[in-house]
Amino acid sequence: MNIGMYRAVAGCIVQQERLDAASMNMANSSTIGYKAIRLSVGFNNDVVQVDRKSIDFTEGGRQDTRNKLDLALDGDGFFVVQTSRGPAYTRKGNFSLNAQGELVTQEGMPVLGQNGPVKITGHDIHISADGTIRADGRRVDKLRLATFRRPYPFDTRSGSLFFPDPATGAQEEPAKGAVVQQGQIELSNVNLMKEMVRLIEISTSYESCQKVIQTVDEMDQKIINETNKM
Repeated sequence: MNIGMYRAVAGCIVQQERLDAASMNMANSSTIGYKAIRLSVGFNNDVVQVDRKSIDFTEGGRQDTRNKLDLALDGDGFFVVQTSRGPAYTRKGNFSLNAQGELVTQEGMPVLGQNGPVKITGHDIHISADGTIRADGRRVDKLRLATFRRPYPFDTRSGSLFFPDPATGAQEEPAKGAVVQQGQIELSNVNLMKEMVRLIEISTSYESCQKVIQTVDEMDQKIINETNKM
């Protein structure tokens, strides 16, 4: 392949990946606990490529809900939930109680405490800053708040529910510095205006790559036609 064409195609591929990430971020700008996807772009042998895909774990804004089962975390840490794939980690704390009295996510996944899935019987529910849960004045359980050493060993397939990459061998640690805020939720950390500006820049870059491809293709066709006339 013509080197100019190769570089232009590579540029289009990078812009498509950037577009996918920006679109995902914009689609989740109102998703509770969502963490934005970030791409790092560099060069390999003068060809542009995506060096790294990562998650921006900057804390999102807060919203008071006065719902006793809505929880947010201040500081480094995650709630731990039970899934079919094993424990998963999230900052999405808009929980509820299912028919069995279990504290669950909006998707129905049990929230884990020190004794397994948290089960609450009672009406006056209080969750203290360290995650201790009391119902009608009686201690029920304590939330399993966890963290990992940075950089976090999570894969990038989800923006609000995270699974550790087994290849890293990273081990969960207690999130000793995390503070639970009852009656609040952590909002998405996506800056919608910045993502819109990024989207415009990506679109412009993509169009430039397409023009280069078209120009190189036209030049190649001209060379082929001139060669055939000889």
